[in-house]
Amino acid sequence: MYRNKDNMNFSVNSNLNEAQILLLNMLNTNYSEKEINELREILLAFNNRKLQVKLDEFVVKNSLTREDFQKLAQGQFRNNIFL
Repeated sequence: MYRNKDNMNFSVNSNLNEAQILLLNMLNTNYSEKEINELREILLAFNNRKLQVKLDEFVVKNSLTREDFQKLAQGQFRNNIFL
């Protein structure tokens, strides 16, 4: 269930995930452009932290080294990238 601008519950039949639903419920208000930009920065920082954790896990799991990243940057893993 969601609340519209009049605080009335309504259902949305879509493919929204739980995080999207949570954000819709939390952000059911009018924000200024400055506040929207602040929210955007907060969400980008959150996603960046999550992505960094996943990248760190991938690096450890695959025992990647600085040399591996240099080879990747030079295109040496084109056909067999970490399979």
